[in-house]
Amino acid sequence: MNRRATVMQDWIDMIEKFSAQEEAIRRDMPSEAWLGLVRLDCRGLKDSLAARARELRSQILHWLQSDATDAANTTLVRLREPADVLATGAVDLAALHMVRELLPRVAALVSEVQPYTATMRVNLAIMERFKHPLPDAELADMWTALRLPVVAQELATERLMHMRDNEERCLEQLKRDLDVFSDHVVSLRKRVTERQRLADESQVDKYVDQCTKLDAELIIAIERSQALNRMQLLAGWEHTNYEGLTALRRQLQPYTDLWKLVQGFREMYQVWMYSPLFGFDLDVLETRVPGWARLVAKLDRELKGPPHVVARKYHKRISDFEAFVPLIRALRTNGLRQRHWARLFEEAPALAKVERDIWTLHSLLALRVHEHLVLVRDLADMAARELTIEQSLDKIDSGFHALQMVLAPVPESGYTDVVTLVNGEDLLRFVDDAQLRVRGLATSFYVGPHRDSVSAWDEMLGSVRTILDGWLEVQNRWNHIAPLFGAQAFDEQLPDEGARFEDVTVEWRAVQGLVRRHCKVSELTRHTNLSAQLANMSRKLEGVARGVMEYLDVKRAGFPRFYFLGNLEMVEMMVGSHDPGSVEAFLPKCFPGVRKVGCVRAMPPRAGTTSQLSDAFSEGPLGSRSGTGDQGPGTTDQSGSQERNGTATGSSRGVTPPMPLSTPTPPGGLPGLAAFLPGYGLAVVGDAATRRVWGGPRIESLISNEGEVLPLRSVVELQDARTGRKSDVEVWMSELERQMRGSLKEMLRFALEATSLQPFAAWLLAWPAQCLLACTSINWCRDIHDIYQAGAPFSTPLRRLEELHRSQIHTVVDLLLGGTLSPVQRGIMENMILTKVYHNEVTARLRERRLENDADFEWLKVLRFYLEGPECIAHCGYTAYPYGNEYLGNSPRLVITPLTERAFSSMMAAVHLHYGGAPEGPAGTGKTETVKELAKCLGKQCVVFNTTEQLESGHLTRLLMGIISTGAWACFDEFNRMDMEVLSVVAKQIMVIQTALAAGQRYTVFEGRTMYVNSSLAMFVTMNPMYEHRSVLPSNLKSLFRPVAMMVPDYTMIAEVSLYAAGFQSAQMLATKLVSCLKIAADRLSAQQHYDFQMRTLKSVLLIAAQLRSERALAAAQAKAVAAANQPPPVTTPPGRQNLSSGGNLVLLPSALSLPSPPMASQPSLVQSPLSSSQPLPPLPSPLPSQVQLSSSTPTPPPLMLSVSSVPTLLDVQGLMSPTVSPMVSVASLTSSTMGRPGYMGRANREAVGRLSEEEEAALCKVALLRCNMSKLQQDDVGIFTSMVEREFPQAVPLDPLHATIERYLQEAAEMVGKRATPELVLRALQLHDMLSIRTGILLLGPAACGKTSMWALLQMALSRVDVEAGGVPVSAYDIFPKAVNPSHLYGSYNTTHQHWADGVLTAALRQACSRGAGGIFGRAWLVLDGPVDTRWVEGLNPVLDDNRTLCLSSGEMMPLRDGVSLLLETDTIVHASPATVSRCGVVYMSAPQDLWRSVLDCWLERLTPPIAEYRGKIRATFVSVFPDLLRAYQDSGDQEGWAPRHQPTTIMVAVLKLMDALVLQHCMTRRTESGDRQLQARLEAAMLFATAWAFEPSLHLKSRPFFNILLRQLTARSISYEIEHNGVLLEARSMGFHISLPTEGSVFDYMFDFAGLRWVSWQEHLKALSDWSKLSLMPGAFIPFGFRNLVESHNTSGAPQGTVPGVGGGIAGMSGMGSGPGSNGGKAFILTADNLPAIYVLRTLLTAKCNILLSGPTGVGKTSLLYALLHSAKDWMTRQGVLEEDDDTPPIEGGGTASGGAVPSMEDDRSVSTSLYGGDDAASRFTDMESLHDETSALTAADDLPPVPGAVGGSSFNSGPAASTASVTAATATTATTATTAAATATSRPLSVAALNETEMVSPLDVLYLTLSSQSSARGIKRMLEGLLTRRRRNVLGPPLGKTAVLWVDDVNAAGRDTFDTQV
Repeated sequence: MNRRATVMQDWIDMIEKFSAQEEAIRRDMPSEAWLGLVRLDCRGLKDSLAARARELRSQILHWLQSDATDAANTTLVRLREPADVLATGAVDLAALHMVRELLPRVAALVSEVQPYTATMRVNLAIMERFKHPLPDAELADMWTALRLPVVAQELATERLMHMRDNEERCLEQLKRDLDVFSDHVVSLRKRVTERQRLADESQVDKYVDQCTKLDAELIIAIERSQALNRMQLLAGWEHTNYEGLTALRRQLQPYTDLWKLVQGFREMYQVWMYSPLFGFDLDVLETRVPGWARLVAKLDRELKGPPHVVARKYHKRISDFEAFVPLIRALRTNGLRQRHWARLFEEAPALAKVERDIWTLHSLLALRVHEHLVLVRDLADMAARELTIEQSLDKIDSGFHALQMVLAPVPESGYTDVVTLVNGEDLLRFVDDAQLRVRGLATSFYVGPHRDSVSAWDEMLGSVRTILDGWLEVQNRWNHIAPLFGAQAFDEQLPDEGARFEDVTVEWRAVQGLVRRHCKVSELTRHTNLSAQLANMSRKLEGVARGVMEYLDVKRAGFPRFYFLGNLEMVEMMVGSHDPGSVEAFLPKCFPGVRKVGCVRAMPPRAGTTSQLSDAFSEGPLGSRSGTGDQGPGTTDQSGSQERNGTATGSSRGVTPPMPLSTPTPPGGLPGLAAFLPGYGLAVVGDAATRRVWGGPRIESLISNEGEVLPLRSVVELQDARTGRKSDVEVWMSELERQMRGSLKEMLRFALEATSLQPFAAWLLAWPAQCLLACTSINWCRDIHDIYQAGAPFSTPLRRLEELHRSQIHTVVDLLLGGTLSPVQRGIMENMILTKVYHNEVTARLRERRLENDADFEWLKVLRFYLEGPECIAHCGYTAYPYGNEYLGNSPRLVITPLTERAFSSMMAAVHLHYGGAPEGPAGTGKTETVKELAKCLGKQCVVFNTTEQLESGHLTRLLMGIISTGAWACFDEFNRMDMEVLSVVAKQIMVIQTALAAGQRYTVFEGRTMYVNSSLAMFVTMNPMYEHRSVLPSNLKSLFRPVAMMVPDYTMIAEVSLYAAGFQSAQMLATKLVSCLKIAADRLSAQQHYDFQMRTLKSVLLIAAQLRSERALAAAQAKAVAAANQPPPVTTPPGRQNLSSGGNLVLLPSALSLPSPPMASQPSLVQSPLSSSQPLPPLPSPLPSQVQLSSSTPTPPPLMLSVSSVPTLLDVQGLMSPTVSPMVSVASLTSSTMGRPGYMGRANREAVGRLSEEEEAALCKVALLRCNMSKLQQDDVGIFTSMVEREFPQAVPLDPLHATIERYLQEAAEMVGKRATPELVLRALQLHDMLSIRTGILLLGPAACGKTSMWALLQMALSRVDVEAGGVPVSAYDIFPKAVNPSHLYGSYNTTHQHWADGVLTAALRQACSRGAGGIFGRAWLVLDGPVDTRWVEGLNPVLDDNRTLCLSSGEMMPLRDGVSLLLETDTIVHASPATVSRCGVVYMSAPQDLWRSVLDCWLERLTPPIAEYRGKIRATFVSVFPDLLRAYQDSGDQEGWAPRHQPTTIMVAVLKLMDALVLQHCMTRRTESGDRQLQARLEAAMLFATAWAFEPSLHLKSRPFFNILLRQLTARSISYEIEHNGVLLEARSMGFHISLPTEGSVFDYMFDFAGLRWVSWQEHLKALSDWSKLSLMPGAFIPFGFRNLVESHNTSGAPQGTVPGVGGGIAGMSGMGSGPGSNGGKAFILTADNLPAIYVLRTLLTAKCNILLSGPTGVGKTSLLYALLHSAKDWMTRQGVLEEDDDTPPIEGGGTASGGAVPSMEDDRSVSTSLYGGDDAASRFTDMESLHDETSALTAADDLPPVPGAVGGSSFNSGPAASTASVTAATATTATTATTAAATATSRPLSVAALNETEMVSPLDVLYLTLSSQSSARGIKRMLEGLLTRRRRNVLGPPLGKTAVLWVDDVNAAGRDTFDTQV
C-alpha cells in the first residue's frame, strides 16, 4: 500500500474504503457455511478479515498522525525560538539587537513552514472527521505550531511599530543600569577592603563563607560588566572601564586562600594528630601538607596587616607539622615486618609498651619517637626494598603455579595416544625471565631475609628448565621419527631401530601419562629422575635417528637419484614407497621430465577362465618385450563392451587379455617397428578364452610434465606376483630408470627407421617429441655427411636439402595453423620448427661458404648427432659425447644462435677435458638456459640449483654425491653468491671429482665415502660478476671451470625463429620491427631502474604473441568445425571396418598397410588415454608412441593411440599409407619433381584454416608489445612509446572480450567493498592480469597511497568470480612482509640441535599455495610480498621468478611451483634490487594520481547514512572548491622539519575524512526530528573546516600557516552550488557561506567549535573556562581534556573548595597519574596550555573513533607526558562519554572491563617520538608474519615486571614543535579493521550534576601496552613480547581482555636500527 496520497480526498477515499470493507465483512459474510455434510465455521476468518481492514484504516490514520507530528515538530524547531525572541521583546539593547536582526527573516521563516502547516491542517481535518484520538501533548504541539506563524508575524509587526520607542527606552534603561552598577562596584570595593582587615581566628568559618560569597558576586559582576560593555558598543557609547573588578578579585584571592587553608588545616590537624596512626588516608596527608606549606609560604610573603600575623602563625605550625610527615610515611610503610619493629623497639623501649593499633601522632611525639627519625627512615627504606623482593617472588610464584602445559595430539604421527607440548616456547620464555629475575634478586644487598627462598627458586627454575629442554628435545626427535615407524614397512626394514623406537615410545607414553594428570609445570619437579629419564630417551632417539639416516644413505646408494631429495622428502616417500601414487610427488626431482607414471593393477583370475601370454615382438636391446599381457588387457562382457584397466592411480580392476593371433613380420624386416606403428594391426574378433595375469601394481608408461606418454618396453613390477613380496623402492626405481633409458633408446631407433616408412606429417604425430628431435638431427647430419661423401658439386644437393627443410617446415606450419592440435602436439611442432630452421640456417651457411669437405671447422663446431652402432653419439668440434637417453618430455627449446653455438663448443670441450663450464655475463643473456639446452640436446638430466648465502657445504655435499653417482649434469646458478668459506670447501670437493674423472676411476673416496663415479657427469656454474654482494672465486676454484663469455645474443634471429615457430608467416618483418621498437625504447625513454627492454622482455613479447596466435588458430578451427557439423554426416561405412558396438576383441592384423580408411571426424574415436576409463578400449600389442595433454575437465586425444587415423581432417590417409612410397631415398639424388610430391612430403592436401594476413599478424604483435611494456612506463614515457609503436605497427588493436568481463567484475567488486574503480586502477588491474599470464613474479611499483593494494585486491575478487563461474576455486592470496623477519625465518632454517628443517614464512605459504584447493582443484594463488625490496632476501627468489619456477632452499631441497602460483612484490622502490631480479619480473608501475583524492572522497560520501547523507552534495562541493587550492599551497610550502612527515594528496584527504568521521559520529548524529535543520548544517560545516585545517597542520610549514588561514577563511564565505536529495528528488541548492562564521581575529588554528553552543571558541578562552569549571557547560558536547572527575580533583589538590585553581604556570593541572579511584593523585600534573589543548582535543577525537595516530615532534615538547595523561585518564573521559550518551538515548561507546594492563613509562621519560596504535577486539590480522602463533595463553601477564614490549605503529600523524603556537594532529591514513560503532550525543538542555558523575566508579575501556623501540629492536622480539602481553582469543588470534580495546603505545618509533639497505626493521 502506497503511503503517499496526492490530495486530501485520496486519503478520505482510502479510509472510507477500508471502513466499508470492514462493515461489509461483518454484515455480509456468513458465520458458518455447509459443504454437504460438513459445517464450516467462518467466524475466525470473518473476524480476521474485519480486523485486517480495521488495521489498515488505523494504519493510515497513524500515518497521518505521524506526518502531522513531524510537521509540527519541524515548525516548532524553526519558529519557536524566533517567536520567543520576539515575545520577550526589547528588554535591553542586546535583546533589541536580536529582534532587529530577526525581523527581516520572519517572512522567509514563515514561508518555509507553510507546507508543514498545510500538512497539519489537512491531516487534522481527516483525523477529526474519522474521530481519531490524539494524545494531548501532540495535539497541543500541533495547535501551537499552527498558531506560531500568525503569532510570529503579529509579534514582528508589533515590534517593528515600537522599534524607535523601544530603542529610546533601552537607552534610558542602560543609563540607569550603568549608574546602579557603578554604585555596586563601589560597594564591592568597600567590602573587599573590609575583608582585608579581618583577623579573628574564631570566626574562620564565617570568613570562608563571606569570602566565597563575595568571590561569587565578583564573578557575577564581571559578567555583568561585560554585558554592559556589549550594550554600550551597540549604543555607540564609550566603553566604561571595569577592569578594577578583576583586580578586586585578585586582591580578595589571597585572603580567601588564607581562611580556607586555616579552616582545612584546623580540621585535618585534629584528625592527623589524635586519630589512630594507621586509620587516616596517607595520600591526603602527603598531598595536602606540601601544598599548604607552599601556599602559606606565599601568603606569608604577600599579606600585610592583621592577616599577615595569622599567615605567619600558620606558616610556622604547618612547617612544624610538615617535619613529622616523613616519620608518618616511614611508620606507614607496608613492608615493615616484626624484625623491623624489634629493631625499633630496641632503640625506643617505651614504644613497645603501646599497642600499634592505638598509636597516634600525639602519643608518638610524647614518647619522643621523632628523635629516632633516621633509624625509622632506614628501617622503612630497608623494609620497602625487601618488600619489593618479596613481591617479585610472589609474582614469580603466582605465575609459575599458573603455568599449564598445553598438550595436543599429533595425528600425523600415527600414534593417537601420544601428545605434544604446543606452548613449550612460552614456558621456556617464562622460566628464563623468571630465572633471570631471581638471579638478579640474589645479588641485591637486601636479599638477606629472602636468601633461602631465592636460592630455592633458582634451583627449582633450573630443574624445570632442564626438564623442559629435555622434554622438547625428546618431543622434536620423536615427532620427527614417528611417521617412519608408524608405517609397517619401516618396521620390517629397520627392525632394530623399530624395536628401540617402540621402547622409547612406551617410555614416552608413560611419562606423558604422569604429566597429563595435572598438566602443571610446578608439578614437574615432584617426579624423581624425570630429567635423567628424558635425557636417556633423547640419547636413544638420537641413535634411532642415526640409524634412519644410515638407512636413507643405503637407499641413496641403491638409487643415487635419491640424493636430490631432502631427508624429509625421503622419509615421506619411504612411508608410501610401495604406492606409485605416493611416490609421484617426488618423481620430478628424480626424473626431471616425468610428472607421473601410468600404472595398472591386475586382479586374480575368475573361476573357469584360463590365461595365456605370448611374445608380441622380438627381444630388445635390454631384454625381451612382453606381449599383450603386459599392456593392460581389457575385459569383455556378454554385450561385447571392453574396458581399459590402466589408470594413473593404480586402481585394481579385473582384466581378461585377448588371445593374440600370430603376427607375421611387417614389411621392411623390422619386427619391433610394427608394434610401435600407430594403429598397427587393429581388428575386431570374436571372444576367445584367455588367461589372466595378477599381482601388485605395475608401471607401464611415463607421463611427462606436458602430458606426453612414453610407453615402457617392459612393465616394471612393484610386487612379486607369486610371493606377494613388495619390492624395495630403490629396486623398482632403478628398474624404472633402466626401462626409461632402454625404452627411449629403442623408441629412438624405431622412430629413426620409421622416417622412411611414414610420411613426414604422420611421423610427427606418431612419436615422442624427444625422439623426433633427435632423429631429425641424426637424419640432417647423415644427409650432410652423404652429400660430402658423394663428392662435388656440393651446392646443388645442399640447396635441395634446404628446399626439403623448407618444405618440411611448411608442413609443420600447416599442422600448427590447423587449430586441431593438442597443446602437446603444438609444442612438438614449435620445437620442430626451431630445430628445422637451425638446420636450414647451418646448411645455407655451408653452401655459402663453399666447404669442400665435412672435416672443415665450420661444420665441426656444430653440435652433430650420429648413430654409431646401437648408440647415438653427439659430436662438437673434436669431442664426442654419448646420448644420455634421459626422458625429458616435450619442454620448450631455445633458438640456437651463433652465441649459443660458441657456448656449446666451449662447454663440450670443457666436459671432454673433465672440466666444468662457467658461463659469465649480465642478466638476461641466457647463461642457465644455454646449459639446460645443451643437456636437453644430449639427453642428460640437468639439476639447476640456485645458491644462496645461507647454503651450507653439508647440503651441497649431498647434491654433489648425487651428481657423482647418477652422472647427471649440475648447474649452480649465481655460484658466487655463496660465502667464501663454503666456496673453499666446494673447490676441494669439485677437484676430487674432476681428478677421478681425469684418471678414469670407477670409484673414488668423497667426503669419507667410497662413491661410484659416473663418467658422464658434468658441472657448470653461472655468475654475474658485476653485481653487489658477490664473492670472488678462489683461484683454485677458478681453475676448475672453463670461462664462457655470454654477451648480448642476436635478438632479431631469436624473434624471427620464435615467431615462425608460433605460426607467423611474416616472421622476418615482424621480428625486425619488434627488436627495433625495444631498442628505440631503451634509447629514447627516460632512464628508470625498472625499465628493461632486453632479452627477457623480448621473450615475454614473443610468448604473448604466440598465445594470441594460438587462440586465433583455435578459433578458426572451431569455426570450421561448427560449419562442418552443420553438414549431414556420411552414411556409408568404410570397407573392412567393423562396428565396435557389435562386440568382440581387437587382434593384430598381418600388416599395417591393410588398414582401412579412417572414420570421419564425427565418429567416436576407437582409442583413448590410459588415464581414462570412460569408454571401452581394446588391448594393444604394444604401447604406441604419441602425445597427450592431461586435463581434468576435457578428454584429450589418446596418448598411446594417436595415429594417422586420429587426424583425418589434416591428412589424406589413403595417400600417406600408400605402399608405393619408397622406404629410403638418398638426399643426393633428390630432384625438384620428387620433392614436389605431396605424398612424399606428407603435406596436407587441404589448406590450413588458421592463416592470417600480414596486417592481422602485425596487430597481434602490436598487442603483445603493448601488453608487455605499457604497464611499466611512467606517464611521461607513455606518449613516446605509443607513438613509436604506432609508427612500426599502424594496425588497429583487436579487443579482448576477457578484458571486458574482468573490467565489469572489477567495477562490481569495487562497489561491493565500497571503493571506486577509477579508470587508472582498472587499467593497471588489467595490465596486472596480462602480466600474470607470462611472468611468475610481478613488481607492483609505486609510491605509498597510490592504490597498489586496492588494485590487486579488486583483481583478486574479479578473477575469483571468473574462476568460480568456470568451475574452479577462488583466488587465494598470502600477504607477507619479508622485512619483518630474518631471511632464515623467511626461507626456513636447519636446526642443528634437533637435526630438523623448519619451514620459513615464505616456504610455508608456498607449500600451502601449491597444494590442492577445495575438491582437489588447483586454483590461482598469489604470494604478496609487501615492503622494501633488497638483495638480502629477494635474490633467493631468482630461480622462482625465471623459467625454472623452483625455489632452492639452503637444505638442498628444491620446491617447484605449480601453474597458477604467482609472486607479487609490492614496494615503493627497487633501488636495492639487482638487475637479475628486475629483469625476471614483470612490472606494473603506479604513479600517485593527483586527483585520486576525489575518488576517496566519493567513496566516503557513499558510505554516509541519514541524516548526514542528505548533504552529500554540499560536502562534496565544499571540498572540491577549496581542496585543490590547499594542495597547491601545501606543495609549494617548502621543505619541512626533520620530524614533520610529508603527505601525499590522497593521504591528506584520508586524514580529513577520518577526522570528519570522528566529529560526525560524536556531534552530528542528530535525532530524526532535527534532520534538515540549520543546526545540523552548522555542525557539518564546522566539522569540515576543523578537519581540513588539522589534517594539513601536522606537516605544514610555520611560514605557510598565514596563507592557509586565508584560504580556509575563504572557505567559510565561499558561494557554492550543490544538489540535495529531498523525498527522493534531487534539487539544486546554493549556499552563500557557512551559517556560523569564524571570528575575525586570530588564525583558524586558534579555534575549536563548541558543538553544544554552536559557536567558535578560542583555545585560550576554553582554557579560561576550564579554570572555572563550575561555570563550564557540562553538556555531552563540552570538551574537558582529561575528564570531569580529573578536572574536579585538579581543582581540589590544595584542599580548597571547588571553583578555585592553584596557579601553576598559568595553566590548569590535569591528572595524568594511574590513580585507582577518585582522589588518587599519585602522578605528576600535566600543565594545560593553549598550545597542547588542541592536541589533546584531536587525539581524544581520533581515539574515540578508533584511528591510528602518529605523534611526532622534536625532543622535549611533552609528547610522552601528553599521551600518558590522556590514555590513563580514559576511564573518566571515555567511559563517562558513554554514560552521557546513554543518558541522551544514543548508543554508548564500547568500553568497560578490567583495569588496563601493561607497563607504562615514567613521566620524566619524554622521548622524541611517540606513537599510539588503536586496535579493535576483532581487528583482522594481515599475513605479515606467517609463523603460526601458539595456541596457548601466554604465561606472562601485564602485571609482571617485564621489559617494555616493542610493537607496531599506526598510520596517523601528530606533530608538535617548540615554536609552534599550537600542537598539531592529523587523522589516520588507515584505521583498524574494527569500525567505530559509537556516536556521541548532541547537546541537550539538561545539565549533568556532579553527584551523578561521581555516583559510580568507572574503569578504563583501554588496555594500554607500552613499548620502546631501540637500535636493537627486532621484528621477532616484538612479536614475542606482544604475544606475552595480549590475550589469546582463539587459534592464531590475539587481543586485549574482553570488553577492552588495546592501545599499543610505541615510543621512539624512529629509533629502530637501520640495516645496510637503509630500511628500518
